[in-house]
This record gives sequence, structure tokens and C-alpha cells, in this order.
Amino acid sequence: QEAALSNTRYNMLVMFQKVSEKGFITPDELSTWTHTFDVYRSLGGNSFVMALHDKINDLPVKDE
Repeated sequence: QEAALSNTRYNMLVMFQKVSEKGFITPDELSTWTHTFDVYRSLGGNSFVMALHDKINDLPVKDE
């Protein structure tokens, strides 16, 4: 479970960096983020990703 948690956190960090650089998130990316965040939380993830989640939710949603 620890490996799955670590892998999920890494994937979320990569996605966060990508959308942060663009300054927006697409609907598909947001859907993927939300699903991955739910998985992370169900695995017992900590509040580190919660801060990223808040920042993701503040980004404008638009198509590329």
C-alpha cells in the first residue's frame, strides 16, 4: 500500500506541475485529478496533497 500511495502522490505532483505551468486545467485533467485525489485519500494519503488540491481547484477550467 505504501508503494501505491507513493506512486499516486508522484503522479499527482507531475500533473500539478504541468497544469500550474499552463495556468489552467482542462476538464479531462480535472476529472483525472479528482479521481486520483480520491484514490490517494482512500489509501490514507496525508494533507500534503490537500494543499495541491486546493490550488488545482483555484485554476480556471478551459479547453486547450
